[in-house]
Parts: sequence; structure tokens; C-alpha cells
Amino acid sequence: FFFQAEDGIRDYKVTGVQTCALPISAAGCSQTTALGAGALQNVSGFFNTALGACAGYNTTTGVSNVYVGQNAGAGGTVAGCNVYVGAGAGGAATGNLNTALGYCAGAGLTSGLQNVLIGPNVDAPAGNCSCSLAIGFASGSYWLTGDSGRNISPGAGIRDCTGAQIGRTHV
Repeated sequence: FFFQAEDGIRDYKVTGVQTCALPISAAGCSQTTALGAGALQNVSGFFNTALGACAGYNTTTGVSNVYVGQNAGAGGTVAGCNVYVGAGAGGAATGNLNTALGYCAGAGLTSGLQNVLIGPNVDAPAGNCSCSLAIGFASGSYWLTGDSGRNISPGAGIRDCTGAQIGRTHV
């Protein structure tokens, strides 16, 4: 069943403009919460949370995901234990244990696992990349990166707000 502010209780699908849908229970899924038109529209997995229009839209058997923002994680289907915060964050990722924070952060992920991507448009080196760290403000413009060997590299050096270099330049 779905609760829709304009109509009260409805069943199966909610349609309309500026509609909020809250699945109270859905066939085949358990302990799943969605708020936003199209949020978790196709879910059959468990313990997923989505907030925003079409957040987690194509999630089917995915488990324990958190999607916040319009189209956050909208293309992923079977992913699990991911956190995507920001419009378009997480894109069509099907990998597990990824964290993407920022507008379209991780939008290029496909099957990569255990990535941490922070900043608007920040992405892993490749869609199937695993164990990557990237903090910055656009794809290729990173302040800090890391790889699966636990190697940390400053992008243009770590600098304070005045542009002065702080800390070590090579790790």
C-alpha cells in the first residue's frame, strides 16, 4: 500500500506531479522505506532507505542501501550496503559497500566495490574500480586519492584556504 497526501491510501503505483509516495508495505520486500515519487519503485530487497524522486528507482534485490537525493542510486539493481547522498550519486552502480557523497558523486561506477568518493562529480578511476578513495570537486580534480594498496596521494598537494601547502606532499 502507498500513502499519498492528496488521496489517502492507494495501492500499487502512485502517479502524478509533485507526488510523495511512502511504501507502507510492498510485496516481496521488508523493512524498506521510501519517500519520493518513484523512490524504490522496483524494490524486492530488504532494509533499503530512499529519500528523493526516483532514488533507488531500479533497485531490485539490493539490500541495506541508503539513497538520498533525486536519482541517487537510481540505476543500480542488485547492489548492497551502499550509501549515496546527492542528486545522481551512485549512478548505475551494482557493486557493494560504496560510499558516494555529493552531486553526481560516483555516477560512473558500475561494478566497483568498497569505493569512497566525496565531492560533486567525483568518480573512481574506472567504473569497475574497487577500494578507491577520491576527495575533490570534479572528476580528475582531486585533493586526495587512494588505492587498494592503501596508498594515499595528494592531488595538487594539501593546501589550506589561502593556498599555502600544509602537511607532507608525499605519503
